[in-house]
Amino acid sequence: MSKPVIHHLNNSRSQRIVWLCEELGLDYDIVHHQRDPETQRSPASLTGVHSLGRSPTLVHEGTPLSRRTPSSNISRASWPAAA
Repeated sequence: MSKPVIHHLNNSRSQRIVWLCEELGLDYDIVHHQRDPETQRSPASLTGVHSLGRSPTLVHEGTPLSRRTPSSNISRASWPAAA
C-alpha cells in the first residue's frame, strides 16, 4: 500500500488534515503549495492535482480526495500500519 500524499496550501484548511494524520500516527507524505501573494489564489501546481485548485487534497492510492472528504474518510482502518 502506498503512503497517502497531502497537498497542503498555506493559509488553508489543509492544516486540519495534517494535524489529524499526526494525531492518528499515520504515515504520509506532504507537498507544500504557496498562494500567490498578490491574488491569494492557489498555484498552478495545485490545479494539477485538483482541477479547481482546492485544498486540502489528499491523494490515496491514486485517488484524489478533496475538501471535507479526506477528513471524513481518514481512519486507522485506511492505514493498517498505524494501528
